[in-house]
Amino acid sequence: MNNTKTLEQGENKSKCRIRRAASVPFSQLE
Repeated sequence: MNNTKTLEQGENKSKCRIRRAASVPFSQLE
């Protein structure tokens, strides 16, 4: 159970990082 919870937290953090990283280059392209 602990492993699934940590995996979910890791996915949420990675998604936030991807969104932040994606928002930067998109704004630079414009």
